[in-house]
Amino acid sequence: MLKSVSTATIFMFALIVSGQSSVGLHLEVGNSMLLGISNDTLVPYGYSGAQADAKSKFYCSPSLRFRKSTNGKISLETGIGYLAVENQIHLKYNYTFFQTNVDTTLKINIAYLTIPIAINYTTVLSENSSLLVGFTLNSNVLITKEDNFADIIYEEIGWRNPDWYAPIVFAIGVSMAYQLELNKLDFIEISLYVNSDVSSFVNKDQLWGFFNNLVPSRNLRYGVQLKYFLHL
Repeated sequence: MLKSVSTATIFMFALIVSGQSSVGLHLEVGNSMLLGISNDTLVPYGYSGAQADAKSKFYCSPSLRFRKSTNGKISLETGIGYLAVENQIHLKYNYTFFQTNVDTTLKINIAYLTIPIAINYTTVLSENSSLLVGFTLNSNVLITKEDNFADIIYEEIGWRNPDWYAPIVFAIGVSMAYQLELNKLDFIEISLYVNSDVSSFVNKDQLWGFFNNLVPSRNLRYGVQLKYFLHL
């Protein structure tokens, strides 16, 4: 998968050898929601089949961006950034073997290095303002991971503590931005966006208990993007 990311990045730069270039800062702030958790009892241990409720969490993701306009309407964009994902999943489970009802929270904290590849379509509104519609593919490369699963489980049937998490997660997104040229040197943008993972954030081959129920789940993010660019 890393090879595919490298190939896409090289292709991106191959496309942007001509046209006006800009570099800038990108800040994404909003909410993240984990959707699609399976409620099926996939294995008879480790809270699999528990009633699960994932909380919406605020997040902030900064990045450095490079943009190249290929003509008056189309621009291509890439960069590198940081994304911290926090999931808190409230679990309710009845353990018949232990004759107890479990009410606990699974906490997952993951950090990614993000590599965006975006294409923007521009509609000019006036001499110094425009609307942009953008489509983005994000490759999120795992940096760090932490969870409290080992602290909240009751049993250790076949327990192992492998690398639960996928080394790379792909996400796609769409945005609509208002762009304002400040002068001939720089411009700012504010946009509304939504993006969603399209691949699982857990490693399907190395799972135990409730983590099997997370395979179909995806993180959905939405909010506001702020950008400041300098023309080169």
